[in-house]
Amino acid sequence: MMKPLELAVGAVVAIAVAATIADTASGQTPPVDRGVTIQLAQADAAPPKAAAPVRYARASIEKTCGGVTYRLSTGTGKGTCASGVSVAECTDGAGNTARMYCERGCTLTTGSGACEEKRA
Repeated sequence: MMKPLELAVGAVVAIAVAATIADTASGQTPPVDRGVTIQLAQADAAPPKAAAPVRYARASIEKTCGGVTYRLSTGTGKGTCASGVSVAECTDGAGNTARMYCERGCTLTTGSGACEEKRA
């Protein structure tokens, strides 16, 4: 399903192509400067992929950001931890959670959840 912006861009491109074809078919030289610039995306260029978080079936995890290592834990010995590019979180689903972001450090601890900083 196309998004509204994709539909609008597609319509503009289709109109520009149709006008150029009509001008060429009538023997006229297509105008070079109408004040419209169209840039087409390269088909071989893959869109940037966001790194999906990695989930671990354990109740603690370590995440290093620069010179700081964070140790997160649910504090209950149960739960799941996940680590992404600049975030990590542990939770057991029962209110024991710890979360950190590389740019902000430990941001959330609930219940028995813990987040500790270790500077190198």
